[in-house]
Amino acid sequence: MLKYSGINSIYDDKCNNLADEYFDAVTMSEVRLSIIMPAYNSGRYIRAAVDSLLNQTYGNFELIIIDDGSTDDTGDIIGHYPDERIQIISNGTNKGVAYSRNIGIDNARGELVSFFDSDDVAHPEKYARQISFLDSHPEYGIVGTSVIIIDESGEETARWKLTVKHERLLPWMVFRNCFVTSSVVFRRQLLVDIDFRFPAGLEIGEDYLLWWKLLQISRGYIMPDYLTYYRHHPASIMSTDKDARILNDRIVYLNILTDIGVSAVDEELEVHLKLKETTVTLSAKGLRRTHRWLLRISAALADSSRYYRRIVAGIILNRWIKASLRTGGNILLTLKGLFCLNFYIALLRQLYFNKPEYGKRKRGIFKTTEQKNLS
Repeated sequence: MLKYSGINSIYDDKCNNLADEYFDAVTMSEVRLSIIMPAYNSGRYIRAAVDSLLNQTYGNFELIIIDDGSTDDTGDIIGHYPDERIQIISNGTNKGVAYSRNIGIDNARGELVSFFDSDDVAHPEKYARQISFLDSHPEYGIVGTSVIIIDESGEETARWKLTVKHERLLPWMVFRNCFVTSSVVFRRQLLVDIDFRFPAGLEIGEDYLLWWKLLQISRGYIMPDYLTYYRHHPASIMSTDKDARILNDRIVYLNILTDIGVSAVDEELEVHLKLKETTVTLSAKGLRRTHRWLLRISAALADSSRYYRRIVAGIILNRWIKASLRTGGNILLTLKGLFCLNFYIALLRQLYFNKPEYGKRKRGIFKTTEQKNLS
């Protein structure tokens, strides 16, 4: 495995020759993989991103870069690459990630597609390994990788590994996005099958919605290999615009909940959002709401033949335990959550005895019924 120790050392002399050694001589009409890269004022990082793609051991691809109205030197940087695999499209003015990705899809010719962010970096064998997996597993339509998180200078800060098979991906995706955008390769035909376009204005979480939709008609997998370097830096939209992220999360979650047959009022949607935000402290009232909401989600998933009930139970328990530990140091409340027999019994009834009614406990902080409104 490539040892990552900074953007200046990721490609030594041998690595820089990979494209020459492994490049498949093909005509553009035969291109198999379309890599789509929206770029807006990405001058600081885009050279590293493009270099990492051009030095892939798999060479049968096109790189479609959409310059989304950049006002820095992004255009100059990408314009100096002589590689014929690069196609540059200019939006003229800044129109957003969703618009740019739709433009990329319209111009893609490969049977496989990858969205790659202009500040991330790819391991030299990323696409070779992912395409090999898809070729040997035709029943799978989407594959991601484990991720190394890097900072603005390219130094590793953390690793994120979630090796998940399809049966676990589906219920997990109800609560969180299991894929990092730049890590994913998927079959373009799936976009045609679901007639998918990125919704206008959905600038954060748009990938989450796509992965969820693709998993409704195809199998997905996340490889254990660390093949993607995800750059987290202060200027990234995920870091700078928290309000926009929350607003877009609401849109995505409403789509997901609707797909599993759950309608949510604003208060319930807030509960679901807080399950994702690990820094949010829950009060006794918040924990009661979480208790009811998780049982409602588990009942919806248990009623569907698409989900393995044992896996659903494990994920619901994971969410409940995590919530119980987020009480701001209130040890008594945490213990009440962790040892709430009412919750565990109700979950067992739903998932294993096909009885969706919640436990009816008259005393204690967790008195709930299936029909009870949020307090």
